[in-house]
Amino acid sequence: MDRKTGKAESIGKLFEYDSFRRFLADFIEEEKRRKPGFSQRAFASRLGFSSTGSLSLVLSGKRRLGEAPLQKLAGAIGLAGRHARFLEALARFNQACTLEERERTFQEVKRLRKSREFRRTLASQFPYWEEWHHVVVRELAVHMDWRGDWAALGAAVRPPISGEKARHSVERLLEMGLLRRDPDGSYAQSSPVLSASGAPSSLLREFKREMVLKSLQAMDDLPPSRRHFSTCTLSMSRESFRKLSGMIDALREEILRIASDDDAQEVYQANFQVFPVSTEIVKKGRPSGN
Repeated sequence: MDRKTGKAESIGKLFEYDSFRRFLADFIEEEKRRKPGFSQRAFASRLGFSSTGSLSLVLSGKRRLGEAPLQKLAGAIGLAGRHARFLEALARFNQACTLEERERTFQEVKRLRKSREFRRTLASQFPYWEEWHHVVVRELAVHMDWRGDWAALGAAVRPPISGEKARHSVERLLEMGLLRRDPDGSYAQSSPVLSASGAPSSLLREFKREMVLKSLQAMDDLPPSRRHFSTCTLSMSRESFRKLSGMIDALREEILRIASDDDAQEVYQANFQVFPVSTEIVKKGRPSGN
């Protein structure tokens, strides 16, 4: 089990699999070990099979996984978002009957696998998260034609920072290896997308707080055509909250993938927040939980 997520290790390694059958077999064996009450019969039933024998034939490659159970597979495992799409694409690739279908599904498998390749911030790069404008300057330095004009670079940040701050930010990014300067004087990124995974939580908390404050400022300063804000209030179970959190994570990664293939015109900040605005709802006849 992955102690950080509480999920089966096979799920954490899903994108490393080349066979959906191998993944499924590993997942089932791991669930048997970590969940004494796990029933392979019940799992097969969730896929629409009348017996575990039908599932065994699929795992051995002697039977195809039909469209109906394929549509149920990710949900039966508890996958959502990009993980669910990857497993479906992998299954379709493994079972492709024509060369055209095999090529098309293989390209989808490659695309979804590639979209997870975000580089983690190293310990020596944690200062990257100390100043909110570092993340903006890192983008502008690469995509903007600022020709070494520090004042112009700083003025392009919203809200603006001084030319001296912009210069210091670029120097720090170069020191941390998050920017590099090419022989022609232009700047490039060592990795288009960075993951904050592993960075100190206190540091990330302050960074997120700063970006939330920037969003409030943008709501006041920018017209609706230049920014997007939406909100909803809903009641749901904690299990649904966990699923929603996974969907947001998948959406964030999909946005990063789209942006990485795009011709940048501006630097945007996307914030996602889901949090309780009530205490636990106690139903009649049911004691409150912890």
